[in-house]
Amino acid sequence: MINENWSKIIIPNNPEYLQMILKYCEVLSKIFGFPKKDIEKILISLDEAVSNVMKFAFSNDKVEHFEVVFNKIPRGLEIKIRDKGIPFDPQKYLSEESEENKHGLYIMNELMDEYHFHNLGKDGKEIVLIKYFNEKNITEYQED
Repeated sequence: MINENWSKIIIPNNPEYLQMILKYCEVLSKIFGFPKKDIEKILISLDEAVSNVMKFAFSNDKVEHFEVVFNKIPRGLEIKIRDKGIPFDPQKYLSEESEENKHGLYIMNELMDEYHFHNLGKDGKEIVLIKYFNEKNITEYQED
């Protein structure tokens, strides 16, 4: 059986590609059935995650590539951003004094239903963003 519920895009660490990946995600989120409000949250979080990889994961003078994987899960959308760049420790990042450093992680935590960071050893690192479809509460199905 072929699984058509996922796609992967490999892009360079060039900020000119950011809008392309965001537009792709926007169209995909609409296809999956997310409302506009949730699509905006997904795009803001993805923008933050991809921008951080582009800015911090690789040396400034070196062109590298990383992947963004979109996976339709039973209750929503899972996005994985994977790179093999410079190691990163989010706990150290959060303990630094800079509010700017904390702001990006806070945004992703607040706007997405789940945010995870995984160190993958030799295979690099990944950020996982998950947004679930809004499900109605049982009381919302009652007739007036």
